[in-house]
Amino acid sequence: MSQGGLVKKRQDTLSDAEKRRISKRIDALFSAQQWSELDQLISESLQGTSDDHWLHVRQADAWYEQRKYSKASRLYLKVLESVPRCPLGRWGLANALMARGNADDARKLFLSLARQKPEVMGTRECGEGVRWARGLIADANFRLGQLEERAGARAAARRRYQVYLRILQRPALSLESRREANTRLRALSLKGRADG
Repeated sequence: MSQGGLVKKRQDTLSDAEKRRISKRIDALFSAQQWSELDQLISESLQGTSDDHWLHVRQADAWYEQRKYSKASRLYLKVLESVPRCPLGRWGLANALMARGNADDARKLFLSLARQKPEVMGTRECGEGVRWARGLIADANFRLGQLEERAGARAAARRRYQVYLRILQRPALSLESRREANTRLRALSLKGRADG
């Protein structure tokens, strides 16, 4: 049994090549929104692994995309019990909490990601490289900007979007859009002038 009770051990964890192959299939199924096939692929892959929490994160990601936020949150929490520093687990849980309206807990998780150094996050356990980590840190700042904006904290939201754009001046793999960050900055500036 794995640390967090996620999977019964049947054989070694996935090799990097197996993980890349499965990851490509998972990404294709995500893009096509083929949820039942994705569930089947992940279930089959879990039968042949020991404690590879990455597959559980991907399962929770799929549930999140299907708007099953409570179910996704529970699985992200299980992953984080097993691997507390997993950035993708924290990212996923923060997004699920944000979607469920739990801004305070989401903010704490996004802050924990935004404060990381990409060279550390990208190279430790669960890291996928410095460019990936830099993108995740940038995206956490973007989400913090959204939370601040929703809370009516325009100046704080502007700062977060500016940090997001500043981080992206270096190579980064971001999920968010520079264009959207600039649009939000302009809207916040215009709103500030109209209110002033």
